[in-house]
Formats: sequence, structure tokens, C-alpha cells
Amino acid sequence: MHEALNPKIRRYFFSLKKKLEEHDRHYYRDAAPIISDFEYDCLKHEWKELRRQYPALQLESETIGDDRREGFATFPHLSPMLSLSNTYDRSEVDAFDQRIRRVLGGKEALRYVVEHKIDGVAVNLIYEEGHLIRALTRGNGREGDDVTKNVLTIQGLPVYLPDAPQRLELRGEVYIPLEVFEEINRQQEERGEEPFANPRNLAAGTLKTLDTSIVQQRKLQLWIHSLGLCEGLSIATMVDFYCFLKKWQLPYVEFFENAHSLEEIWKCIGIIDQRRHTLHFATDGAVLKINDRSLQRILGETQHSPRWAFAYKFAPERVETRLEKISLQVGRSGAITPIAELKSVWIAGTEVKRATLHNASEIERKDIREGDIVVLEKAGEVIPAITEVVLSRRSPTSIPFVFPRKCPQCNALLSRAMGEIAWKCPNDDCSAKVECRILHFASRSAMHIEGLGDNLVHQLCQKGYVKNIADLYELSHEQLMNCNGIGTKTAEKVMQNLEQSKSCSLWRFLHGLGIPGIGEKTSKDLASSFPDVRTLMAASLEALRIIPGVGEKTALEVHAYFQSASVVCMIDRLEALGIRCIRAST
Repeated sequence: MHEALNPKIRRYFFSLKKKLEEHDRHYYRDAAPIISDFEYDCLKHEWKELRRQYPALQLESETIGDDRREGFATFPHLSPMLSLSNTYDRSEVDAFDQRIRRVLGGKEALRYVVEHKIDGVAVNLIYEEGHLIRALTRGNGREGDDVTKNVLTIQGLPVYLPDAPQRLELRGEVYIPLEVFEEINRQQEERGEEPFANPRNLAAGTLKTLDTSIVQQRKLQLWIHSLGLCEGLSIATMVDFYCFLKKWQLPYVEFFENAHSLEEIWKCIGIIDQRRHTLHFATDGAVLKINDRSLQRILGETQHSPRWAFAYKFAPERVETRLEKISLQVGRSGAITPIAELKSVWIAGTEVKRATLHNASEIERKDIREGDIVVLEKAGEVIPAITEVVLSRRSPTSIPFVFPRKCPQCNALLSRAMGEIAWKCPNDDCSAKVECRILHFASRSAMHIEGLGDNLVHQLCQKGYVKNIADLYELSHEQLMNCNGIGTKTAEKVMQNLEQSKSCSLWRFLHGLGIPGIGEKTSKDLASSFPDVRTLMAASLEALRIIPGVGEKTALEVHAYFQSASVVCMIDRLEALGIRCIRAST
């Protein structure tokens, strides 16, 4: 049968398989996919269809995602950890229901539970005699990486279950709440670093982080949704299972509906589709499960998926618009972020005029050009992203975008460190970097100096009145009045706020300094361990390493920052100007 297969079809099939294996590596192992879930699912569907149509190709094994990574111990699951079959096609959901009824002979009164499909990272919790002994990633379905230390940072996760069975596997999804994700990205941008693409990728990367102090800062959460091995306890239905989870005070998907027919299934999916926009976590579809666990056992499973459960995924919202210009944004660290300036368009109820293009490599990979018609996509309740260019509508006079080699603000030659993807401006006196540092220092999450907004700070820097943080405290009333839009009362208020900020909490001051890699939480951790900034500046690496919440990398960053002569000079000036921040209060 192999010989009879069209060589072109065979070549295409294996090129498709190679693509899927590459994308599996990006998605599972690197937690950095380079195509959207929708694009990947379409490729996977096409590959499966080829196997179905051509018997000779059915001998080929299915591609399996594997998230195991070096640096983690690997352990076997007590029972295989399968993944759900999924579709975007309504007819395939209908076929799933018909198939189940056919296998069961149509005699059973079926009951489904229909629940949100959480866009997170699969994890398996193993309890023995009620004690949590291990948390594993899915891995290859048979064994996974031990991420117990990271999972234990999840607040509210019980490590002991009273009246639990002898051995128990609980399957769930680790995720980052949307509001936490937005705050993390805000801090990334304040530091001049590239924002994360979506909550799922960030959760996956965090779960595979060796530094638990970083994991704690990311505030991972967990939903339990399925049961693996269960020895010593009879659980008849999924609804009963959820009752046990509630009794054990485990987080579970409380938003589920009951359905007895195909009509009710689609009604439930409609409810979930409407409700998902109000949730605090990212969702990308609905999951159907047979409620009766005895029927689950009858239906069984394939090598990779249960036959009693199925996922219907919501197609991402996609719109086309014109990319009018690619502008370059210089961050506080000097990182150059390309921004797509778009013709205004509405997507998922939000007007979008700009979108990040992340970095030079992303522009080159997708061949994004000014003037292109691009596809903007929003999936899983996350930030809209440009997923592709509509090449058929590209102008014949279009030219590739050339990423500049000089800073768009100060003309300094850009540099890129080995292993990094961002081009950076190395000039510490670059006006854009200075503005970002000043704005961060004055921001609500740092020194909270009201009145020092974008417009005023831009003018102060452009006029040369402010070149670093210390200059703020030498501003005169006349200099403020010399800025457009600033009247006497506003100038007086800014002066008062600057004076009041001299007596500040230590953590706010540390956060305001903009120490590389240091966010609000770490600033509080440092402030709770040192009485004042001078003691912190004199701290050894060893003293920094042992602070709860501060890992090796953070300790090195803090130590190196305070060894800088320019930083020491700036602290000297600030103290001479009256800054007093010696208490670690919040």
C-alpha cells in the first residue's frame, strides 16, 4: 500500500508532520509558540484527515507533544495522562454525541457536564494517604517533570486531604489570572522589557522556572477538572467528583452546566460562550464529559485521548486592518520595541489602534511591512495580536521593513547581547530612556508623585531641566511654569508633591530606582530585610541570596546595581536633597 500512495501526497504528509513536531517543541517544551492555537489546530486537523483518507499513512504514529525539560526530575504518572480531542466544527460535536449513543446502544439516558475549557498548563497532582507527594506536568502522557516546588507556591492548595483515598491523581490546569498577567506586563513595560504574549505561555514558562522566588511573584492559580487513578474510593459521577473537590477545599471549575441532549449541549455552550468574557482566567472553549464514570470506563480511550470527553474550541475573533506605520519605542532598559500603528478597528468589543510587534526577529519571520493588510486576532481573552499578513492584498511597491541599527531617539548604535532577541540603546543619557526612568520613579506603583505625567516629564526632559531622578528635587517653580499647559496652581501642586515624596517608604524608593529585574514585590522583600538604603547598598551577595523571594539572579542584579559609581553618586545627591526613606512600611 505504501508503493501505491501518490509520492506528492507522501512528501506533503511528512513535511506536515515535521512542521507539527517543530510546533510541538515550541509550544510544549519552550512555552513559546510561533503560531496561534487556531493555526496549529488547523494543521493538526489536516494531518489527521490525510491519515484517515489514506490507509497507508495510518501506520504512521501520531505526533505527541512533550513538555519535559532539562533541569527537572521525571516521574511516571500513576495512570496515563491523556489530552482531549478538539474541534472548531459544530458537526464534529454532533458526531461525537452520535458516536457515544451508538456505542452504548442508545439505551442509556446520557447526561453530560459541560464546562469552561481553561487555557492553561496541564498538571497532575498525586496524593498518597491524603498527602500531596508530587506534582507533575503532562510530559509525554506517560511521565512528566516534577514541578512540586513550584506548584506549592499556589495559595490555598491543600497539601493534605482528610478522608482521601489511598492513592489519588487529580488533573487540572495551572494558569495566571488575567489581572495578574496585565500587571506583570505593565511592570515589564516599565522596566523597558518585552511584554509576555499571553497568560498561557507565561504560566507554562513559570511552571518550568527553577527559581521559586520568581514563581511566587507570578501568583499561579489552579483549577482541578479531572480524575486519574483513584484507589480506595468510589466516585460514581463527575458531579460527585466535584462535590469531593469542594469538600477537600480544592479549586475546581464551578462553572459547569448539565445537558441530556444535543440541543441542551449547544445551549450550555452558548451560556459558556457568553460567560467567558466576564471571567478572571483565559478560556478558549467548552469541554463535554459523560457524567457517569461507569459509562466512561465502557467507552474507554484511544492511545492519546478519552472517548468520553471532547472539547469544542471557540474560533478566535479575527479582523483585517491596515498597518499604517511601524514605530519604535525605547524602553527604560533601552530595549527597542517595534509598534504597529494600525487603522482603527474594533475586535471583541475593544477599539484597537496599536499592537506590539515584539522584536526585529518577529517582523522578519512574518515579513510584516508598512502598508500591509494584516490579520488581528484575539483568542482566549488576551491582548490582540497580529497573526499574519494578507499577502494577496500587498502593494507591488511594498518593500521589506529594515530594523534600524541606531537608536531612533539619540542615534546611538544599537547592540544585542548574545542569546537575547531585543536590540538595545546602550546610551544611559538617551532622552527616551531618561523619560522612562523619570516616569517610572514618579508612577503610582513607585513614589506616586501626582502631576508628573507623560506630557510634563517629556517637556522637562526636552528642555534639559531633568536628566536623572535627583534633578526632580532641584526643579524650580519657574521651570515648571515654563512648560506648556502648566499654570501657577499646577506648578505649586507638583512642587508640594515632590516635597512630600521625600519622606517615603523604602520599598517605594527601591522600586522607583528601576533596578533591573526588580519589581514591586521584590522591592518589598528587600525593604523588609534592610532598615535603610545604605545598609542595602553595603550588603554582600551572600546576604542578598538568603532573603526570601530573592534568588541568585536577582541578588546579582541588586548587588551589581549598587556597585555602580553613577548610582552611588545619585543616592548621595538624593540624600543631600532631603530624601529620607528608612522604614520598610508599605
